[in-house]
Amino acid sequence: MTTLKSLERQKNVIALEAFLSLDVQGLLKNTLPELVAGLKDYVFRFAPNTPGVQLTPRQHEFITEVSKHSYMDITPLAASIPQGLNVTYLEYSGPLLEAAKHAAAILSGAMTSYSTFLAQLVTNTDAKFNTISLDRLHKELADKRVKAQADVAACFKAGSTKSESTYGEVIDRNVDWKKVFQSANDATKVMNTVDRVALNKKIRECTDLLDIVITKMEKNEFEGMSPEAIINLSSGAYEMAKELEFFSFVYYQTIAYAEAINSTVNRFMQINENWK
Repeated sequence: MTTLKSLERQKNVIALEAFLSLDVQGLLKNTLPELVAGLKDYVFRFAPNTPGVQLTPRQHEFITEVSKHSYMDITPLAASIPQGLNVTYLEYSGPLLEAAKHAAAILSGAMTSYSTFLAQLVTNTDAKFNTISLDRLHKELADKRVKAQADVAACFKAGSTKSESTYGEVIDRNVDWKKVFQSANDATKVMNTVDRVALNKKIRECTDLLDIVITKMEKNEFEGMSPEAIINLSSGAYEMAKELEFFSFVYYQTIAYAEAINSTVNRFMQINENWK
């Protein structure tokens, strides 16, 4: 099974050798098929078919009922959390929303730019000589992704499998619920804007184009290919895999967060009925 680490190693080998090797055709033939095969094995795991979970429709009713109680009186009540969450709902909502915004841009960003590059490489014979490097674009994309993932990870206790908490640990004040719902609703809406059918189609388009690249390479049609084009080819494939991995991570984090909030709301409403 291909791992992201193995894809990264293959990408780094290509980047290292591109400017040093006198046999560019040999370099491509020895590394690109393995990279593409690994990419195919990897990326199709990351276009989820699981439907997005919406937040409970009882939000307004819940806020009304919660406001009738003293915060201190209900802090011991049970609450649900995404596994390992170590901050309040509100503290988590911000980083998750920012991560969702980055992840949801995958079709208009990484996927489209890479498929455009591949299409040009396949249809334009001069594209292989292009010396424009995409390193800066890929680095900016990676930096934003790494920061977003780190900000989300900072909200969790490493190694914790805890999924049960208390009301007092997930919310600081009753009035915070409005902001919690707003941010959580925004995150679910952002992730649900991604057309997952279109995403799968774009993944297929990229891998099909890469197959054509390999066929052309075997026919020696990429003789004289610039080092920049070689690196763009391999690093673009790797970044596509990383973006898809991140999309999947955020997608399921958003679902877990919505489910935790829904559970906490339902548990409170059931207890609240018994208090009436």
